[in-house]
Amino acid sequence: MTEKYAGLAYSVDVADIGEGATYATASGEMNTNGCKCITLMPYATGANASSAGVVTFNLVAMIGGKWCTTTWQSVTLTVSATTEDVSPPVMLNCPGIQAVKVASIVNGDATYHITKVNLIFASPRFFE
Repeated sequence: MTEKYAGLAYSVDVADIGEGATYATASGEMNTNGCKCITLMPYATGANASSAGVVTFNLVAMIGGKWCTTTWQSVTLTVSATTEDVSPPVMLNCPGIQAVKVASIVNGDATYHITKVNLIFASPRFFE
């Protein structure tokens, strides 16, 4: 049986991340048991017409009931001006991983803050 799963990492968009700052509040987790891969799409909006920079979403994984304490994978997005920027889908292999969550988000724009920041998790989940 195949169950489609998609959701936001954070239940509501992160409203604001300061210039050059790290948002270190962990997101909710995505259960990845039985998944061969997951698809991620980060998005963010620059706060100024001159906004430019790379936003980095640092992910951690759970195996054997324990969360890794360092970044497992990072996904990036380039922000430009005040339009919502959405990354092309990024696929990550995850066999054997029980769950994934965002550990932190880094605003690489040292001059302007970013708004409306989040990440979409998606994956077909397979059960036997």
